[in-house]
Amino acid sequence: MKIDKNFITYTVLLVSALLSPLYAQVTTDSTEVAVAEIVADTVAEAPENGSFGHRFAYDMGSIYHSILFTATGPARWEKKDFITAGAFIGGSALLLMADEDVARYFREQGERVPEGWHKAGWYMGKPQYNYTFSLGVFAAGLITKNEKIRRTSVLILSAATTAGVMQTVLKKAVGRARPGMDEGNLSFDPFSKQQGYHSFPSGHTILSTTVVYAISKEFSNPWAKAGILSIGLITPMSRMWDNAHWLTDVVVGAGLSIICVESADHYLKLNKRYEQDRLADPHHKKISWNFQAGYNTIGITGTF
Repeated sequence: MKIDKNFITYTVLLVSALLSPLYAQVTTDSTEVAVAEIVADTVAEAPENGSFGHRFAYDMGSIYHSILFTATGPARWEKKDFITAGAFIGGSALLLMADEDVARYFREQGERVPEGWHKAGWYMGKPQYNYTFSLGVFAAGLITKNEKIRRTSVLILSAATTAGVMQTVLKKAVGRARPGMDEGNLSFDPFSKQQGYHSFPSGHTILSTTVVYAISKEFSNPWAKAGILSIGLITPMSRMWDNAHWLTDVVVGAGLSIICVESADHYLKLNKRYEQDRLADPHHKKISWNFQAGYNTIGITGTF
């Protein structure tokens, strides 16, 4: 076990990693005014009837500024944001106690799950396939001049890029051993070049969750939304069936994706980038996170 050697390093990196999903959170009116001033030069009427090149340039600008908006989130934190961060860290830390039992359960279940489900989860979260799909959606929106599709692709590409960069850095910096290494859930080798020590967080979960969560935001029907979100469960479950990730890897990965999508969505509404943003209240449909703990129960719930 390498826990004794790297425990201090891991503790610092884990806290940083668990805080990173919250970087995107913007919660106050004063914050929104400040951000609006910073990006005021990007506010313009969406070119619904412009040329293909005009639409492409406009959407690329939306992606760029959405990424910037999310990345600069920490500068806008206030007291309640730090309280939320503390609750998230505490809840995630408690989940560490369930890692090994959950890994054992999913490993046993995985042996009985049809191979097709394993492959589906793997393909959904693989960068080359995930980005091919996302870019296809982007192109379809531009060609058909469909603003709803264009906006959804902006959410997907901006959030996936932001969360993807974060997870790439965290995987190498944290150096957490995968379940398949048989070293336990508290074994770390920071900055290791071995893939066996790139467990935290789950990159497959980040990409698949980003896509389904962004698409689900375009549906108001709760059953349709739930159905789409349930598809996103395939990838994190498959990663645990394959003994590739711990529960905390996929939970933090999913949380990172959701917050990045929410941040991009908030930027588009705040700056009225598309028609539906100009008709919507930027305060509407904002995700609300709550930490819950009780007898045999612990978790973080998001209401939207």
